[in-house]
Amino acid sequence: MQFTMHQSDAFKKQKKSCDAYLALNDPLTPAGVETSVYLIYRVQGNDTTLSTMFSQKYIAEQHTGFGGIDAAVRGNSGTQVGKGKVKYEAITKKAKFQGGGHAEEMFIRSFDKITQDLAQNGSFTVTRVELFVSKIPCCKRDKIGSSAFELNGVIYPEGCGVKLNKFIKSKPDIEWAICYEKDYAGTDLDGETRNQMIILDHEANAKVYRYLPTGLVQHIALN
Repeated sequence: MQFTMHQSDAFKKQKKSCDAYLALNDPLTPAGVETSVYLIYRVQGNDTTLSTMFSQKYIAEQHTGFGGIDAAVRGNSGTQVGKGKVKYEAITKKAKFQGGGHAEEMFIRSFDKITQDLAQNGSFTVTRVELFVSKIPCCKRDKIGSSAFELNGVIYPEGCGVKLNKFIKSKPDIEWAICYEKDYAGTDLDGETRNQMIILDHEANAKVYRYLPTGLVQHIALN
């Protein structure tokens, strides 16, 4: 699937607003809102479905319902090579802070509500989704990777890259185009995060792109 959202005037306007918000560093920005990463999505190539999610700091309260965010149990997942060789399909330690999360997490937890609303409104069945992320999805690293969570009996391990991989693989009837802008170039996180996007790009129903300074996009295999 081709990523074409960058050609939309609605996307350009939304991205400009989001970037301006990040640069503002407004002291009145509510505490608990982390403005470092945002996600813009569009369904079926229809600009009326275009919407944005910002990352939020992990907070004590479990805020659900608003915007259709499903409840999830957040914590540390096991590792196949870690202590006790616990597999990833388990929450080994429940996190103290259950609310908030990275933009990609918020999207995954909201996706059922998004599709249900479109179906109930008689709009259309979702078969195509475009995601723009302002920074390449994170990997499993202390203080960098998003924590694991369990949603509807499914474990999504640490790191947003593997979360998206698992989520998109579970939706084979939907075509996905994912585009990211910034990366971790020059750090030891670059290879690991990029590798997750290459793995995702190899899925039959997904393609991954890089947003260039020119405003154009390039397939990750060519980047």
